[in-house]
Amino acid sequence: MLFVNISSDKVQIADAKQEKFLDRNSIENTLGKCLIDRYKQSPFQEILLLNGPGGFTNLRVGTLTLNLLNKLLGAKVQRCKGAKESLSTYQTYPPIRLFSITKLDFYTYLFKKWLLSSKGVIYIWQKDNVRLYDAKKKTYSQIKLDTIKKDSNLFFDFTKEDYRGENTSNMISFHMKEKWLEVQRKKKSMIVTIKDLWIKAQTQAKPEYMIEAVL
Repeated sequence: MLFVNISSDKVQIADAKQEKFLDRNSIENTLGKCLIDRYKQSPFQEILLLNGPGGFTNLRVGTLTLNLLNKLLGAKVQRCKGAKESLSTYQTYPPIRLFSITKLDFYTYLFKKWLLSSKGVIYIWQKDNVRLYDAKKKTYSQIKLDTIKKDSNLFFDFTKEDYRGENTSNMISFHMKEKWLEVQRKKKSMIVTIKDLWIKAQTQAKPEYMIEAVL
């Protein structure tokens, strides 16, 4: 299984063997190549997709690239048998099963499993603003980063670049194992499988922006 997080500042692609972070500024050129190279090295049939809210570019390009990859895998590819043979064979590859979940739904699940506190800070790709999410009530509000108190018990959404100030121990992190995702916060960790999340498989994904565009 591959873990793909398109809702952070950098796109995270990870399996049990390797992990990569792709910068937003060139994501339209790097993501497709990275996924194809990974598929050629070690074909994967399932992707756990952490999908929004986050930066519009990563969400839009991320879902478009995954959808195109599945289209290409399902296309008939001609394979010539050789010059002496008049017939050719055609091969198709099974589509990748996409299991898409928003950060809000995922963090609500982690709260119910006692890994996270009830309230946390959600990254939304804005310089000064974040969302304050209440996993117990399933509500959120937009707040300024500089209003967050030091040593707060809030959990912090994962980003590659630091935005937490003094709340360094409260950020969530993700690590792929063989067929499951390990989620860590402070000294606690838990294993999450696709089966645990009750997500239906799909072959095409749509971006979960969950925020209005700022024009």
